[in-house]
Amino acid sequence: MKIGLRGVQRSRESSNLEPQFKFRLDLPALEERLKLVFESEAPELQSLDEQIRPETASDDKQVDDTAVGALQLKAKSAHQWSASTSVGVDLKLPADTFWRAKGNYSWDITEVWTLNLRENIYYFHSDGWGQTTQLTFERPFIKHVFRSKSEARYIHRERRFEFAKVFSLLRELSPKRAIAYQVGALGENKPEPQVTAYFTGINYRRKLYKEWLFYELSPELLFPRDESFNLRPAISAKIEVVFSADE
Repeated sequence: MKIGLRGVQRSRESSNLEPQFKFRLDLPALEERLKLVFESEAPELQSLDEQIRPETASDDKQVDDTAVGALQLKAKSAHQWSASTSVGVDLKLPADTFWRAKGNYSWDITEVWTLNLRENIYYFHSDGWGQTTQLTFERPFIKHVFRSKSEARYIHRERRFEFAKVFSLLRELSPKRAIAYQVGALGENKPEPQVTAYFTGINYRRKLYKEWLFYELSPELLFPRDESFNLRPAISAKIEVVFSADE
């Protein structure tokens, strides 16, 4: 279980606090193939903007006091392939049932380059069908890891595509500290194919106590099209507590 509190300050806006949580439970009687998942919001309900940018991106992103409960069945991996499927309910009012299926393929292209392909197909009763595709190339260096990620999201009800291209440089500063640098662009196909924003940012994460208390700091520079690509700086800070039976 992860419990976090993120504070965000954006240019020309008041600051705000966002509680976050995520809970997973393995069911050992089924050989760890079935998991109970409870999280603040399903990632499928977020735009690529919310999922990718340093100031907003988080595995535990939370908005509007909603919650999601799901049963997740993970298939046995075959070579570089893995897959899972989930059924569940978004506990906002009115409740929203959903289904999702995920697939992941990893391939060592060379001794230093790896490729990762992720596919996610989902259906929400209120929003309909959708799909995301993510293609990531990664290469380690002496002290850094370079990552190039391309992602596309399709929302069937709106007949709309969202696109993202992000370059990242990750480094572990010490056993307690890590940092990631990002630069990227976001786009969509409506009203016409266009770039909607450019951004660059940093995500700094530090272990404050053992394996259960963490701190994150994420400054960002955003250049959105709807503001004529003028600079909009922001910064967020997060405290996270992790409870795990593995510790």
